[in-house]
Amino acid sequence: MDTDRKTLQTGKGAERFAARISTRGRITIPKALRDAYGLRGGSEVDLVPDESGILIRVMPTHPVDSVWGILKLRHASSVDEYTEEIRGR
Repeated sequence: MDTDRKTLQTGKGAERFAARISTRGRITIPKALRDAYGLRGGSEVDLVPDESGILIRVMPTHPVDSVWGILKLRHASSVDEYTEEIRGR
């Protein structure tokens, strides 16, 4: 099923999805929704209690999270040593 956010709008005629809560309290978000909202294992969501139920919102990710840890210290054993190394001291 090709689904994007446009077809997942709320309101009259909106697509609906069902899920079952496991005995451990886990819920599987349907693949169409995970794909449409870029959710992967480890993604965080915000659960908001509402008078009509529970709203699940995608937590925004900080841009730094996607690149954290990709730079490796070559010869230095600490950030201070690395800073000194790249400054040529």
